[in-house]
Amino acid sequence: DAEPEPLHAYLNNVSSDLPATHKLNGLRGHTSEPFMCDVCEATFTSLTNPECFDPDCLTLRDDWRFIKYAFLAQNADEEDQAEILDKRGVQWSILDALPDWLPGRDSPPDFMHAAYLGETKHVIQNILHKGGMFTQRSRHDKPLEKMESFLRDIWWPASVSRPPDGLIATGAGKADQWRNFVSVLVVGLYVAWQINGCIPDRDAPLPRTSTKAAKARQRVEELLNKRRRADVAANPETTAADMEELAQLRMSRNYQEHYENTMEWATAIRIYGSQSISVQEAMRAARCHERACQTWARMFCHLVPYFHIMIHFWLWVLLLGPVYAWWTYAYERNNGFLSRLRHNGHTGGELEGTMMRGWTKVMLIYELIEHLESLGANKTPQDSDAVDKLRALLKGDTTAASQRGTLLTMIATMAAEQDMATIQVGKQSRKVNLRELELYVLVFTHLRALWEEEVILKPDTATLLPGEPFVAVAVQSCSTIHVCGLKFGASTSSRGEKSCYAYINSRQPVKIIYLLHIVHARNNPTLPPLTSTCAVVHPFLTDDTIPEMPWSLRASDLGIACWRYEALGAQTVIDACSLTGHFALAHVLHLNTNLWVTMSLDHVSLNCVRGIGFADRKPSFRPPRNRISMMTKN
Repeated sequence: DAEPEPLHAYLNNVSSDLPATHKLNGLRGHTSEPFMCDVCEATFTSLTNPECFDPDCLTLRDDWRFIKYAFLAQNADEEDQAEILDKRGVQWSILDALPDWLPGRDSPPDFMHAAYLGETKHVIQNILHKGGMFTQRSRHDKPLEKMESFLRDIWWPASVSRPPDGLIATGAGKADQWRNFVSVLVVGLYVAWQINGCIPDRDAPLPRTSTKAAKARQRVEELLNKRRRADVAANPETTAADMEELAQLRMSRNYQEHYENTMEWATAIRIYGSQSISVQEAMRAARCHERACQTWARMFCHLVPYFHIMIHFWLWVLLLGPVYAWWTYAYERNNGFLSRLRHNGHTGGELEGTMMRGWTKVMLIYELIEHLESLGANKTPQDSDAVDKLRALLKGDTTAASQRGTLLTMIATMAAEQDMATIQVGKQSRKVNLRELELYVLVFTHLRALWEEEVILKPDTATLLPGEPFVAVAVQSCSTIHVCGLKFGASTSSRGEKSCYAYINSRQPVKIIYLLHIVHARNNPTLPPLTSTCAVVHPFLTDDTIPEMPWSLRASDLGIACWRYEALGAQTVIDACSLTGHFALAHVLHLNTNLWVTMSLDHVSLNCVRGIGFADRKPSFRPPRNRISMMTKN
């Protein structure tokens, strides 16, 4: 046998939630006072201070000091190790032995945990709900009920994972649910808070003192006052008058302040969560996030460490690229699979062995499916049945499997691009006569222009004209198709009506009526038939009567647009490749005017959502000094 050769590998980074990251690196927990952040020297109590979220006011740590004291702790006795951990915030980790490993630089916060499970959940459930922003205003004016009704009534595409229902007050929720919540949050707050079409510049009423909400709010204010006093007391210039003034601080309940700040924060999260992102966009997201956190701190709102950690997030975007390349959706999905494996709970390696056998079995099933699919013309009907059964075994519940989350949608899109299979026609279809549907002229005009270099197409009634007749008495009408991995459906089909709204040509919403797969046989039997998959759509309509909404300045960044309610343009035929994405659709009442509001669920890039507006203006900021120093390889 050949002599085994050594394999050299390089650990680029470790991305996980904060507790796991600090534990893996041998650092003190993120709730420790002096070592909350492993990038800068911000303290835990400084989360109540706007300067905690201002990069110009922060002092960056030297990663090499962590390495230095980690090696000192490696061979120290228990007492010295405890002292090093207490005063220097680090203990020995096996990662420290890796060449060029720096715990701060090489341990980026996972965006899924930080932005969705961390910040989004906290903003909605703590800052807004527990902060009293959904308190009942009158007997007939209940913002919380309005918000919940808005979420229930939204039209979501079928391929989107579970909608964010029932998460305002309680509930852990899945990352995809919180991500979808960000997409609709700004419009939902408008529906819940608006008075006469505007977000009022006044405070939300306080909950009754006897309620749980009032007691919870009081506890949070007492906690914030305690932390704020501790932070201010650390400043030698603090006076007694300053300490007395702190006792009067209360959490802001101003609707307008919260709305504008939530919109600023949602813009940052949406920019950061794009599949492609430029340096300028990353810096703009950083600025939006900084302003939002500083404003919330001035409003005396409760912020958690993730809000500060995300101040440095732009650094890792520049180092590692878009978050799609290094977030933990895939690993969390695999962890979910392992957690569902049946085992006896025995220790001593039995539990781990059971999980390994289960994982190996699933991988072998996947390989068997790939092998059977690669048989091509040699695949028998029995092979096809076996593939269907194996896939059903892997999917389990078919209802859950039909709903794609962020990970499955991304994988399907990438697979379609890799296989060059831009359009995949669904299995469910029927034959239709285009003349009976009064679509013959529209489809004929579209195909004649599409195939003009291949054939001279003529109507099937023009027997004396030169060319090939277009016969459309048995055209395949599909219930659903997949375009670049995204599912779209026809509203005239029960299977497709849940996916019948889509964007075309970037951000023009349409309603899909028919999805047609057309095969035109040539007069010359030696020539291959011409094929085309097209969609018959009604475009949404807009005009000058559409009012300006509170989110207008950020509409292009947030992917929000208003349209005339239930008004659709004339039927038109488009190539199926023009279908570009999904959106959530809501009915909003503005000053007795009914509107359709589309909220983009696409996260490809900001270039897809840009119009002419605030988001396209040239950034006027500069990167704060010394912000890039921690990225330098030593």
